[in-house]
Amino acid sequence: MFDEEKIKSFSTTDMRIYNYILKHSIQFPYMSIRELADEIPTSTASIMRFVKRMGYDSFPELKYAYKKGEKEVSLYMVNDLDETIDCLKKFNTPYYQDLFKEIAYILGDANMIIFDGMGDSAKIAEYAARRFS
Repeated sequence: MFDEEKIKSFSTTDMRIYNYILKHSIQFPYMSIRELADEIPTSTASIMRFVKRMGYDSFPELKYAYKKGEKEVSLYMVNDLDETIDCLKKFNTPYYQDLFKEIAYILGDANMIIFDGMGDSAKIAEYAARRFS
């Protein structure tokens, strides 16, 4: 797993690879090393050095671990606070306030609410179920 100190020691190329993986987390596990290198752009050798720094022996091993969530590839979202704040500000507009009221009425009239998810979504669903109960 990465810790903050390890991320701080990344080279510029490592950070580009790391950020690409974070921003394209759905596509990444299905990409070849050549496709990833073309997207960033960087060399396959740079990606392999990144893979080794992360503690994996091969690119497929990294993708498998990332896809299965056995090893956390990212503990810290880098420079993501501004994006989160912008998103929260959007919720404080009349458009979203009206949507939230409509959702509240629908949920208030429901006989039963089922929360379901897989992976991280399952954790969010469990949390939501606890909060609603």
